Amino acid sequence: MDKVGIGIRLLLVLLVAGYVGVNFMANLPVFLIAENLLYAFLYAVSLYLIHLNKRYSYTLASIVAAFNAGRVSRSVITPTGELAPLALSHLPLLLVIALVMVLSALRAARVEG
Repeated sequence: MDKVGIGIRLLLVLLVAGYVGVNFMANLPVFLIAENLLYAFLYAVSLYLIHLNKRYSYTLASIVAAFNAGRVSRSVITPTGELAPLALSHLPLLLVIALVMVLSALRAARVEG
């Protein structure tokens, strides 16, 4: 396994742990907890399929990350173009998600194409 594949797996593990762990660290609304658990589940499924070396596993990881990046970006920049109050705390998460999205898309193009 190459460094990019290991990197994608480590980032996915970090995202799964982060999305589960944040629910214990902050007092969040029920809907946000459910959304966080859904993302943790989808990233875990992607990680599991990558581990099994299944076709389209990197594509799934990239699609989930792309959608998730769009959701998180609203916490960084408001629809009016201003910085949101939680921008600084969400920026590292957005960068990790974007990295997973790009690396998974590149890997999908190489492996599944």
